[in-house]
Amino acid sequence: MSFKAAQRVGSLGAYLFEAARKKIRSSSAARLPLIDLSVGDPDAGVSAGLLKDAFAHAAKDPANTLYPHGRGKPALREAIAAWMRHRHGVSLDPASEIGVLMGSKEGLAHCALATLDPGDRV
Repeated sequence: MSFKAAQRVGSLGAYLFEAARKKIRSSSAARLPLIDLSVGDPDAGVSAGLLKDAFAHAAKDPANTLYPHGRGKPALREAIAAWMRHRHGVSLDPASEIGVLMGSKEGLAHCALATLDPGDRV
């Protein structure tokens, strides 16, 4: 039995951040000062003890084994709002101004999709 991909697979473009890197390297924009918001890598480790304790605590609630729905649990969004207020002095509404993402790449890609139209230059 052979595998045949769906036709739509042929129309998929390059991975968003790889395409952006190639464009930056090959364009005149490479001569401008840029702020790279593409792929990031953590530059500080996390304590193994902290991770072990956090996982042990999270494992006690079976709801934590499910994929998140929507913008994340209200309690998490409220905790994020409290942290932002304490850390940065910023007041955010957990119901309308905070969303929990799978990662920063997802957020950056969706931010661009939500604010830019075809033909806009960034």
